[in-house]
Amino acid sequence: MKRVLGVLVFAASASSTFGETFTVPINPAQSSITATLTLQGRSDDDTSPVAGTVRLNLATVNTPAQVTGIDFDLQVVEPLDFFINYGFGSTFSSTVTGLRLMYAAPGTPIGPVPVAMGGFTFLSVPANTQGLLTYTATGLVCLALGGAGLPCTDMDDLSTEPTQPIDFAGTVTVGPGRLVTVISTVDRTTPIDPANPSLGTLRVQGTIRGSVLVPVIAGDANGDCVVDFSDITSVLSHYGGGGAAGDADNSGTVDFADITSVLSNWGAACG
Repeated sequence: MKRVLGVLVFAASASSTFGETFTVPINPAQSSITATLTLQGRSDDDTSPVAGTVRLNLATVNTPAQVTGIDFDLQVVEPLDFFINYGFGSTFSSTVTGLRLMYAAPGTPIGPVPVAMGGFTFLSVPANTQGLLTYTATGLVCLALGGAGLPCTDMDDLSTEPTQPIDFAGTVTVGPGRLVTVISTVDRTTPIDPANPSLGTLRVQGTIRGSVLVPVIAGDANGDCVVDFSDITSVLSHYGGGGAAGDADNSGTVDFADITSVLSNWGAACG
């Protein structure tokens, strides 16, 4: 069944010369999707953990104001199985295995986009899928598929599907020790067959979550990957605080030692 998937999401693109670039591993223990297949008025669903990686660039890690996507590769860990019984010998069964969603243009940045109260949105990110979809229909369901020009049994290599634009909205937060956490709530519905939208839909819902510790550059009080006058300003603006912003030596507090760290590492930069 062609063009069955336009599902999952996440952000995309290439490295920036400013700020810090890092890879966030997706935690399958905290990330999952539920796919609901609706066909001819009846539905079935299945759930799987999600694994993979997302690569991002933050202009300033300590106080994120904008984010650039770099790359993503998301894998649905378990097969998705669907079975719908319509009675009177009419059934529909389908399995999707090896489902994977990847950025379609690695090396091409998307963004930067603003981060407002932790939230950000990437629009029209080009994505490709991989995986194998198989299905079998019997009885009246088979007749309905035939009326839509579809066979009663088919196998679809999802890597042959066209690139699809997807939107992704998520949050990025920075915790103690510069632990960067990215979370996305997924809710996307697509027609099973775009040429026959009344046939049915596939809805994918879930949460994707990952965290990574971003190493500190000594003296970099604002997390923009270079030690300069703006770091002095950051220390003074957050003096006496206990967050990541202004903490040039990663001690957990913003004090005179951070000014010393900035001056001692003046001019240092990433990579």
